[in-house]
Order: sequence, then structure tokens, then C-alpha cells
Amino acid sequence: MAEQHVPFGLASMPRLFRLASLTRTPLNGSIYQMEASVYHDRASLCVSWTVRQPDTRLKEGVLVSPRYLLNAVSSDGSLRIHRLVMIEQPIHTENLFHTALPAWVPNRDLIRRASLLFEQLDLGYKELLNGVLWDAEIFHGFCTGPSSLNGHHAERNGNLRHTVEVGEAVLNLLPQHPAADRQITLAAALLHDVGKALEYEPTRTWWQLTDPGKVNGHKQLIGDRIAVAACRMRLALPKEHYSSLRHAIGAAAGVAFESGYRQPITPEAKLLSLADRSSGTGDVFARQAPKEGNWGRAHPHLGGRAPYMVYRPPSAPK
Repeated sequence: MAEQHVPFGLASMPRLFRLASLTRTPLNGSIYQMEASVYHDRASLCVSWTVRQPDTRLKEGVLVSPRYLLNAVSSDGSLRIHRLVMIEQPIHTENLFHTALPAWVPNRDLIRRASLLFEQLDLGYKELLNGVLWDAEIFHGFCTGPSSLNGHHAERNGNLRHTVEVGEAVLNLLPQHPAADRQITLAAALLHDVGKALEYEPTRTWWQLTDPGKVNGHKQLIGDRIAVAACRMRLALPKEHYSSLRHAIGAAAGVAFESGYRQPITPEAKLLSLADRSSGTGDVFARQAPKEGNWGRAHPHLGGRAPYMVYRPPSAPK
């Protein structure tokens, strides 16, 4: 194929992409031909470049930024660039949901809803969220994994779907809870189950608990990640905000003080607990409901009982 000038302005390209695939082909001597596909919601590119020493950190899922040539040309459907740079440090203004690969989350409306929730955070909370989710393995697990192994949202992308539902629910409930801080509540909703990306791992047939998940559980795992991200932040948040955020995520209703956990005692924690339980219970009811009304299937999360549902024809209004 003859070379063609690139039909778009490079200045309008996103600065951050997700690496979707990468191949390297040995050429003469110690030169390698590198070819990659990179993804952002606004642009999906196939790029190529040559290098003497390939960057072994470049692998599927990491965040990268192309370094374009001055006179970029497209050859054989691939944009020739100078190199592809791995972006290791979180950028607080970037919305990572725009880089979620379609292969990870085919439901792009779910990604759109997650993106809108992220955009409602202040810069400090965006930086905190990105500090936790910048790691490619964590973000991949968060987007693709279930929210439980056999309970609510127990399906691929289930944890992301549950998180979006909880985030949207707390925003809808905030007018009824004027004492709650909007930013802490929303940040807690988006972060509260990210630890499940470290608690579960995929198998050939389903997911299973990881060793850290067996020992610590997702609440402690996300608490540790938040602490690390907070130490690296450039935009400092008030100390009491971190304390309230950690409490909202780590609190557990109905536990004894001696257990080490604390019951929700802040408006943000109460609000998150309400939204979390509503999303989880609603999903279990939907899963266990009968097709034509009457009694559904029993489930441990419903107290071991079967739900009773009124039959509603498909064409009937909800």
C-alpha cells in the first residue's frame, strides 16, 4: 500500500491510550519492528516504530502515550511514530474509563455512566481514584471481574456494574442527606469494591479467591491501596477527609466493636451502606425471580428463602 498523509490532526489526539496489543519482529542485526494498537474512546490507532532495545514493560493493558514523528505518515494502515512511552505516574485530569478496552467491557453504556460519575469528582478525588486504578492489572480486574462469586452481580463486569449503580444511587439520595459530603460519598462509592480486583482472580471456568483475598479481604486490600495512593498525591486532601473516606469504605453494619470493624457512624458511610445494600439486594431478587410470577428460587442472601414476585407481562409498564 502506498504511503498516505495522516488524515487527522495529531494535536487533537488524546495524550493517553490503553495498549491493546503489541508485536515485535526482528529485522536486520539488533533492530526490531514494533507494531501496536492503542485505544481511547476518541481514537483507536495502529502504530509502528523501530527500536534497538524493546521496552519490556510494554504489555497489553498498560497506559501509553505515542511520540509522533514531525511528518507522520500512514503506511499499510499503520501510523509511523518515533516510539511508544509507558505512562507510569497517575495524571489526575485523565478519565481512565475512556481507556477501558471494548474487549474488557463490551457494554459501552456502562463505561459512559462510569465516566460521568468520575467527571463529577473534584481534582483531588480524581487523583486519588487514578492513583488506585492506574495499575493495569487492578483496573482490568475492576472492570472485568464479578462483585461476588455466587451472590449479587456475580458475572463478568459485575463489579463495575454494581459500582456504577451505587455511585448513581448515592447521588440520587444526597438531597435527602444534606449532612453528607458529596465528594467523599461519591469517591467512597467508586472505590468501595475496587479491592475485589485483588480479592478475586479468573480461572478457566470462573473466578476464585486469591491468597491475599483469603487472608485480608477486599476492604483491607482497598484500604491499603488508598493509603499508598494518598502518600503519592500532589493535590493534598484534608486529613479528616481521608479518615471519613476510609471509614465509609471499611465500616460494616451489624458488627461488634470488638471485631475490629466499625459500624457506619458518618452520614457518608450510612449513605454508602444504603446504596450498596439496595444494589446488591435488587440484583439478587432479579436473579432469583421466577419467569412468570409466583415463587422464585431460594438464595442464602435472601435468608435462604425464595422471593415472591407478582407476574408482569413483558409489555406492561414498570
